[in-house]
Amino acid sequence: YTNLTLTNNTNVFEVNEGVAVTMTADGKYAFVAGRNSKKIIEVDANPLAGGNIGIIKDPLGPNPKLVAATEPVPGSLTNNVALSSDGKYLIGSYPTLGGGGSAYVFDVEEIIKTVENPGGKDLTKVAFDKINPKVVSKSFAIGGNPLGLLVAQNFEDILLRELEQFERLLSEPNNLKQIDDFLKRWILPQIQGKYPTIGRILRRFGETGDWTVADTEIIALLNKGVDRYRFDSSRVDGSGPHGVRAPIPEDREIHLIFRGVAGGANFAWFARLVGLGNFENLPNASRHMNHYLENSGQPLTIDMNEFMKVSSVKKNVEKAVEEAKKIIARSRKDSKNLRPNTLISGVRKSDRIRKEESVDWFFAVGDYSYWWQADPLTGEITVQIRDQYNWDQGKDVNILGVTIKDEVLGSLHQAGLAQEYQVKGEYKSRI
Repeated sequence: YTNLTLTNNTNVFEVNEGVAVTMTADGKYAFVAGRNSKKIIEVDANPLAGGNIGIIKDPLGPNPKLVAATEPVPGSLTNNVALSSDGKYLIGSYPTLGGGGSAYVFDVEEIIKTVENPGGKDLTKVAFDKINPKVVSKSFAIGGNPLGLLVAQNFEDILLRELEQFERLLSEPNNLKQIDDFLKRWILPQIQGKYPTIGRILRRFGETGDWTVADTEIIALLNKGVDRYRFDSSRVDGSGPHGVRAPIPEDREIHLIFRGVAGGANFAWFARLVGLGNFENLPNASRHMNHYLENSGQPLTIDMNEFMKVSSVKKNVEKAVEEAKKIIARSRKDSKNLRPNTLISGVRKSDRIRKEESVDWFFAVGDYSYWWQADPLTGEITVQIRDQYNWDQGKDVNILGVTIKDEVLGSLHQAGLAQEYQVKGEYKSRI
């Protein structure tokens, strides 16, 4: 038994009501989820009360001890913890009473470094993720089963790394036994049932040494993504509500493939499909695609200095600024009593980035809208840029020579594996 108390049991920075536990492979540390429901739902609940994760040192030894904890997430009833299969990441599930929730991914190496060397801080009074912000690797605001979704995504990270290692082995001569062992002992058992199409392709390659089997398999997989897309004839833009159906293994395969594309991978089993990727020279297209696949739905801010390297964008922004300057001058001339913080705005306009201007920004943004806002008193002018990163039914996109229907990527949004979002930017000037 281990006492789950850091100082006392009355403050919110405690690991109250331990409900789940997992342990590092070497047995040196355990991670325990504290639900803390009593302090969240009681009549005089503390608004800072929430679930968190505690760290137990030497959990199987003679003197196990709770030595540190994360900052409580207000209103969250932490209910589960899990380690990724390589032991590098700790994943915590933080559902809320309202049925939503978040999942947090923590860097285990950073946790242990902080616990063993807290820099003079008292770990019984200060959360270790406040001492070292690098501890929190990622966070996702997702409903339903946040831990399940995060474990699946984390497994995808691991699988991508292993498949890249597999490709490196293939490029080395006289390595047939190591390739065969890697394929049969690690990759195929790990993806059995989770990624059926990729499993079939790799299994056939192991039997025949021929990658041409990938062609029909990948094309069929993408076409099935279109078949699962839920059409809505009343909708003009985007794929509609997020997560309207449960994902199936084929959805996860499409998600994995496009993560490989966005990450600049060039995996052999779909490279024959005219090489769906190397996005290394398309940094903004890669960033925007990855943000979609990361499934947060949060707005993404673009670097306007980079965006304005596109000639038509620069021209639009400069024209908007000149128009704003003229309106400001007229306002100052016509009004003797200008009030502070009174904004005036220009008409919202739209334009499109052509592929011949910038392939990178064509894929990252494409169509966008823009308008100006200004404060006549201070002379500050802001040009606003907006775009909705989404996938419209009935359209398609040509990615490096391969035509992909929008419904294929939109089906990931509908399956809750990716999420459409708003792209925004601001350019400021002053008269």
